[in-house]
Amino acid sequence: MLPETVTTAEHELTEARALLDALTERVRDGDPDITPDQLAAQRELIGFAELRVTAAQRKHAAGVAADREQRGQAIGQAARELLDADDTQPILDAVQAAVDALRHLARVAGDRNDSIASVAKDVVAMNEELRGEAEAENRRLAEAAAKSRTGSVLPDVPSWPVDRFGVRAQTWPASVTVLHQGRTQHVHSGELAAAALHMALLGDAGQQERARVALAGQPNLTIGRVTQQVPGLADALRYTLEEWQAATPEERRDVFAQGRQPEGVTYGVGA
Repeated sequence: MLPETVTTAEHELTEARALLDALTERVRDGDPDITPDQLAAQRELIGFAELRVTAAQRKHAAGVAADREQRGQAIGQAARELLDADDTQPILDAVQAAVDALRHLARVAGDRNDSIASVAKDVVAMNEELRGEAEAENRRLAEAAAKSRTGSVLPDVPSWPVDRFGVRAQTWPASVTVLHQGRTQHVHSGELAAAALHMALLGDAGQQERARVALAGQPNLTIGRVTQQVPGLADALRYTLEEWQAATPEERRDVFAQGRQPEGVTYGVGA
């Protein structure tokens, strides 16, 4: 929006040009009262008005330039202050805490899954053992009936003979049921972690979608990208030489792809 000084000068120029047009038209119509001096004076007035417009525009442009320079200097200073004061330590601490918490989640979920799988395996094995015993007994009865040539109605082999102990189970996904009491079942630690992340981002649909895309893509690339975006994060998440030496080949492959191997270590060292 132009300032009043410019619009006023432009309005005066427009009026001066309109008056010259009117005077010129009166001459064409034969009005004897219009003199050459009047036309010359009006043309001079137009020239002066044009100069005033130019002056107002230049003053406005100079003001705009000065304001832009001032704002630019302030923005540059703010950017320098931001960089100087950019403390990423809270992010580094939070990311490490999140990693530690999710590792703990995976560990306790894994321990629970292992316990469920162990009992489920025993229950299923016992069930098969009981079924095998029942089937063997049926075969013995059938053979005895054939020898004696007497008819025999064989008992049905139950699907869950282990019910006599009040339990049932399956091995994958592992679950154990105690009849009339309840059921416990395997839960994937990855799904637990995803659920925790979703709940942590609850209310921010944009970040939830960003997380979904990142998890569905290539995690190693995501880790590499964010460690470049946050100064110090790569070093905070870098493996120690002891962690590297204790890692499995699969873990080393991912850590190396993420750029988190110990300084000076190339892939495969310590294997």
